Amino acid sequence: MEKIRIKWSSKGMKRRKEICERFGFSSYLTLNHESEVYVRAEDLPVFNETVRRGFLTVLPSGKKA
Repeated sequence: MEKIRIKWSSKGMKRRKEICERFGFSSYLTLNHESEVYVRAEDLPVFNETVRRGFLTVLPSGKKA
């Protein structure tokens, strides 16, 4: 399992509930639309496709956008 910091896009916010259910993410969200999530190794290809399609942005570790 890999810990990843993400920022939700406007597009992603509209589908956040579905995405959280798919990957088992917590519903926690900062005021800046950021979350720390754990992604299972077997889910990484689908997670990366979700990022590629613009629902999320992966943030550098320890830094805020």
